[in-house]
Amino acid sequence: MRAPPLRGLGCPPRWACARSRATAQRHPKLFYAYVTFLHHVLRSHVDFLVTLPSAEFLSVLTALSNALDCLEAEVSSQAAFAIDHLASYFVRNARKDTATMAALRSHVSAGAIFESLMRVVFNVVVFGDIGNQWSLSRPLLSLIQAAELVRPGVRTQR
Repeated sequence: MRAPPLRGLGCPPRWACARSRATAQRHPKLFYAYVTFLHHVLRSHVDFLVTLPSAEFLSVLTALSNALDCLEAEVSSQAAFAIDHLASYFVRNARKDTATMAALRSHVSAGAIFESLMRVVFNVVVFGDIGNQWSLSRPLLSLIQAAELVRPGVRTQR
C-alpha cells in the first residue's frame, strides 16, 4: 500500500510556527525555499493545506504575510503568488460544496484572513520602498473578491 503523496508536508506548517521576521532575515535562503515551497503547495495542493488544524493554517498565512514585508524581491514575489493562488482558489470555488471548500470556509470564518492579507499587500505596495510592486500587486484583485465573498460590503466599510 502506498503512502499518501503529501504525507511529509505536515512538518513545514509546523516549521512556520517558529519562524519570525528576524529568523527570515538571518536565514534568507532557507526562508526563500520555504516560501517557494508554500507557493507550489498552494498552487497544486490546496486540498491538503486546508485540512490542517486552524492554528497551523494560520501560521502558514502568517509566514506568507511576513514574507511580503521581506526586503528580498524574490521572497516577497513568491509570497504574493502564493496568496494569489489561495484567494483565486477561494473565488473560483466559492459556490461549490466540497470538503476542501468546507474546510477553507471554516478557516476563513474564524477571522478576517483575506482582509488582513489585503491590508498587508496595500501597505507594502503603497508605502514600501520596493522594486517589485507589480508582482506584489498581483493578488489584490483576488483578495478583494475573496473578502467580498466572505463579508459582503467590505469595500464600502472604512
